Amino acid sequence: TEMHGAKEFGFLYSFFLSRCQGIIAINSLIREELRKTFRLKKEQFIVEPNGVDGTVFNTIVSRDEARRQLHLPTGEKIVVYVGRVYAWKGLEMLPGAVEQFPQDTFLYFVGANEGDFRRICPHDNLERIKFIGSKTQEEIALWLRAADLVLVIGTAKNKDSYIYTSPMKVFEYLAAGCVIVASDTPAIRQVLSEREAFFSAPDDHRDLAS
Repeated sequence: TEMHGAKEFGFLYSFFLSRCQGIIAINSLIREELRKTFRLKKEQFIVEPNGVDGTVFNTIVSRDEARRQLHLPTGEKIVVYVGRVYAWKGLEMLPGAVEQFPQDTFLYFVGANEGDFRRICPHDNLERIKFIGSKTQEEIALWLRAADLVLVIGTAKNKDSYIYTSPMKVFEYLAAGCVIVASDTPAIRQVLSEREAFFSAPDDHRDLAS
């Protein structure tokens, strides 16, 4: 069985997990929580993070060519966030961070529209956040090539975001060779280190902007 998060103790879960020949956890934090909660053996587990088909994102077009195909200005500084809008991700700090970006820097939110975002963050000023909506993997690869840097956001206010996630976007970003700025959470640290990313404090929009 594959586990994407820890579980609270319950008889049915205990009965089921104790009889599993193998359990795949998407990070080692989930594995240790499950072992502790259900008294399972380490040998029952494989830790296997999420992943993507890297060939889709390893596009060879230049940044200028990607921007030309997407009808983007070549002179802007472009920050890209890829993903959908969920309240548990901590995305509500993005407008505050963007307000402190240099004036020639814009955030492109690929994967959602403005209405989706306003449902979790009714912020007045979203002028420099451009919502692109859902795109195919091939289109996302082009957006990643066009970006100056990309964001991975996590929050300490939600346990799923802070500990139990293995964001697919991280693997897309790595495959595309992006400059990554990531929230410094235990879950994201399972995949990224200072060799692959710059880290900012979770839930601190000023630190993210800097």
